[in-house]
Amino acid sequence: MGEYARQLLDRFRELWGRLSPLQKGLVTGVPITAFVVLAFLLAALSRPPEAYGVLFADLPREDASLIVAKLKTSGVAYRLKDDGATIEVPLKDVYEMRLSLASLGLPKGPGVGFELFDKSQVLGTTDAQQRVSMLRALEGELVRTIMAITQVRTARVNLALPAPSLYSEQQKDSTASVLLEIKRGYKLEPQQVRGVIHLVSLGVEGLKPQNVKVMDNYGNILSDAVRDEIMDEASGGDSGSSALSRQAKLTQGQLSVQGHVEMAMERRIEEILGKVLGPGRAAVKVTAEMNFDQMKSVSKTFEPIHGVDGIPRSTQHKTETYTGVGGIPGGVPGVESNIPGYQAVVGGNLSYAKADDTRNYEINEKTEEIIRAPGAVKRLTVAVFVDNVQPQQHAAIQRVVSAAAGVDTVRGDVIAVENLPFDKSQADSMAQDRAEGERQRRETMWVEVGKYGAIVAVVLMTLLFIRALVRPRVVRERVLVEVAGAPIPEPVAVVVAAPPPPPPPPQAEEISPPPPLLIEPEPTAALERQRRQQIRQHVTRMARQRPEMVAQIIKRWILEEKR
Repeated sequence: MGEYARQLLDRFRELWGRLSPLQKGLVTGVPITAFVVLAFLLAALSRPPEAYGVLFADLPREDASLIVAKLKTSGVAYRLKDDGATIEVPLKDVYEMRLSLASLGLPKGPGVGFELFDKSQVLGTTDAQQRVSMLRALEGELVRTIMAITQVRTARVNLALPAPSLYSEQQKDSTASVLLEIKRGYKLEPQQVRGVIHLVSLGVEGLKPQNVKVMDNYGNILSDAVRDEIMDEASGGDSGSSALSRQAKLTQGQLSVQGHVEMAMERRIEEILGKVLGPGRAAVKVTAEMNFDQMKSVSKTFEPIHGVDGIPRSTQHKTETYTGVGGIPGGVPGVESNIPGYQAVVGGNLSYAKADDTRNYEINEKTEEIIRAPGAVKRLTVAVFVDNVQPQQHAAIQRVVSAAAGVDTVRGDVIAVENLPFDKSQADSMAQDRAEGERQRRETMWVEVGKYGAIVAVVLMTLLFIRALVRPRVVRERVLVEVAGAPIPEPVAVVVAAPPPPPPPPQAEEISPPPPLLIEPEPTAALERQRRQQIRQHVTRMARQRPEMVAQIIKRWILEEKR
């Protein structure tokens, strides 16, 4: 192992000595530069993008503007979402900024609450001003409490509290109106509306639940859906109000059934039109008039079991005959002829015959009782808006919708199909939000791909560059010799015979001649020249004998140099 390492070191020194100063600079500078670039890319791409967290959500515009101004003066980066109602800051600054803004009393929330009296002015304050301040504080506290409901985005409460009167007959009831802005995609259930009504009525002294009106931001009066239940609770649940409450619940159930029928038809029609026209290009509204009357009918029918007459159950045959002498009553009809002793009798022979047949048949008796459940459709009205369809498609759409909804013109069903352009601003906004999310996801994916791709590319380029510079020439020479099929000539030691010794002086005894002298090999440069000369002769001979092989070898060298 040590010998192999020494040979590699010698080759590296030999190669380094052959390089020019420019080549030496490239050999040392390119790997160092590649390493620095790779380290920079790893540091830049491995660092994830700065994450943002929600600082506050569903903020009123007043609080949002104050918080944004504070963030600008603090130099903290921020992002706005949901039309400015949601503010995001870097995740590392979320809790610090919340504490900092809380020390400034932000967010204040909609309106003011009882903090209005923290710095009350005793001097110079009239009773009317105190009353108005109390009213503002009550409204602000109620708004904050209502906005704790998940579905409510903003709320506004207006209280009308009459001034107390000395006479109870002249005292007017307190009233309240509540305006709710519902979050997109949510709605308030009747029990939640009832909860808002009770919350407001219990928060204000002397305010009755039936005097609280709740309306949403679309102008729908939500308190009407629970008005009967509120009235029933206010009346104490007596018999009349209980019956009214039951009737209200029954009506509510019927409206719920009607709503389910209408929604099912709308969904079925929109599904059919969506497959033909595309999603979002049809708006369907169905109004169903339902029959909630329950009907019961009973009918009895009698019919024979078999054939026309049926199956005989019993038969009776009676025959009576008489022959003999007897009298037949006669005379003039009347009282006299009927009085014994006055009746005339006609004598003579008498005979008669009588036959009586009685036959009973088995029959079927069928009793049918039919109860028609409530909820049958009496009449349908279907309205369809389509988005810019061709005129020839209008009639086809009307026929398809009529068949899908089960429209029956005999019972008075109506269907209307209108072709109008749709307002797609909201859909375009939602599509842009989805596209933005998809774009961010793709950017994150490509950042990851680019990070690992850059690492692999830098490593491969470095290896290829080092391979092209460090590969010794002896490898190409060995390839040439191996292809030519000739062994690599080895350096040969030169043995020089010693010159003949001078003739020995005449002596009495002989002296043996000295052994041959072994001369050391020539220096390395001489051996290298001899080696190159032998290879040159061999290549020249091979080029004359096999030019095709030499051409292939030169072509291979050119390709290797290009790599």
